[in-house]
Amino acid sequence: MKDRLYPTERTLPIRWMRRLIGCAMLIMIFMPDVVLCQIDNTAPSVSSVTSSTIAHGPFKVGDVIAVTITFSESVTVTGTPQLTLETGSTDAVVNYDSGDEESEGARLTFTYTVASGHTSNDLDYASTSALTLNGGTIKDAAGNDAILTLPSPGASGSLGANEAFVIDAVSPLAVFSPANGSVGIPVASNITISFSEAVRKTDDTILEDNNVNAVVTLKDADANGTDIPFDATINDAKTVITVDPSSNFLSEQTVYVAIGTGALEDLLDNSVGGASVTFITEDIIPPSPFDLFYPYNDTTIILTRNNFLDTLYFAWNQSVDTGGDEVTYKREMTGDLPSYIRFIVTSDKDSTTNMYKIPYHHIEHYMHEAGVELISGTWNIIATDGKYDVSATNGPFTLTIDGSKLNVNEGDLIPETFALHANYPNPFNPSTTISYDLPEQAQVTLKVYDMLGKQIKTLVNQSQDAGNRTAVWNGTDNLGRQVSAGVYLYQIQAGEFSQTRKMLLLK
Repeated sequence: MKDRLYPTERTLPIRWMRRLIGCAMLIMIFMPDVVLCQIDNTAPSVSSVTSSTIAHGPFKVGDVIAVTITFSESVTVTGTPQLTLETGSTDAVVNYDSGDEESEGARLTFTYTVASGHTSNDLDYASTSALTLNGGTIKDAAGNDAILTLPSPGASGSLGANEAFVIDAVSPLAVFSPANGSVGIPVASNITISFSEAVRKTDDTILEDNNVNAVVTLKDADANGTDIPFDATINDAKTVITVDPSSNFLSEQTVYVAIGTGALEDLLDNSVGGASVTFITEDIIPPSPFDLFYPYNDTTIILTRNNFLDTLYFAWNQSVDTGGDEVTYKREMTGDLPSYIRFIVTSDKDSTTNMYKIPYHHIEHYMHEAGVELISGTWNIIATDGKYDVSATNGPFTLTIDGSKLNVNEGDLIPETFALHANYPNPFNPSTTISYDLPEQAQVTLKVYDMLGKQIKTLVNQSQDAGNRTAVWNGTDNLGRQVSAGVYLYQIQAGEFSQTRKMLLLK
């Protein structure tokens, strides 16, 4: 008995096979989508990124570049996919051209419009993932989502490899020398303004030596200050402006230099933004010359019991700094003086005054401790404004202090003749000491007069014993009122002796 055949094992008649083949062919002809959907599982991918834009630049603000992404097969796009381009400090995100409408094809175009600040020597997208859907879709006919990975930037198939677009939408950078905030700049300095690329005037006029002055501002202090005359030049590359002041700057002058907004641009019309700096020149003004005044050169001061409470003044004419800097003073002493005149202080504890003082008894104390009777040396004053030191024009002065008479009997100290000595200090402010010698008892008057002979003050009016005497005038009249600055006379009358001297009161 023959084995029974199952249906799957039976051989179909020829006529049935022909019918099946014919049906399949009809399905393929009239229902191709059904057949494809059944067999297409391959997603489309990016094959290259190119551009239909012919020129390669440089491109400036407002220029348009069409970026084309080609897929391995035709795709359908919905929404607005985006492509991120590498354009310097700020990347450019550009949209697919068809917006929200559906579009089909293997080539998708993204339109990039150059914006201010964009720059690139070879335009490319930011990364392999720079293409994004942005809420849309990219699919093939079978519904497969496209693979969005792009060729690596710069690699084969990338925009950078296929094209050579140069983007220049960056304004030229201006660098000033001296830099903003600089101090101590030499007064004979020129100023340079260097640009990162060639520049011209915004009306497309080429910068030349005969027109570059118009784009530069040079003033004293600030933008509202007085104009400083200058002449400017431009180098052949049109990248460096040199500003040459007509004369040297002033000492410690604040200088303002600027280029105006919209005055210059590069060769692609990128405007140079307004820029300015201020700087301060060096201090070239030293303190003015001055003279030592008291004690006079080659002075010998004799210390006695009678002048024990007197004060030794060191005085000099005031120095000034026409640049406005404060002038202070330093003392210099040589020989024996530094060892015994160690506590010099200013009369008002201010180093700007033109007077130092030391009580006689300080000097006597240190001389007595050291067991010396005679000291000598030189003294000088240095005026300084913090940068320049100026020595007294007539210094140094020699000074001798004689303490040998401190142990002499008082009777041996009687002067031999009448004398009226120069007051010290002179000039003075606020007071001065007048000393005089009496070889015998006498009726003494010591008075101060102005230059018109009007009596101002009576300092002494009494009988006095022989000896060395002193009187102090504090710059007031007989009513205690302060008198004005000027030259005054002081006159002594002692018996038949009379003498007059001049003194200068300062304010």
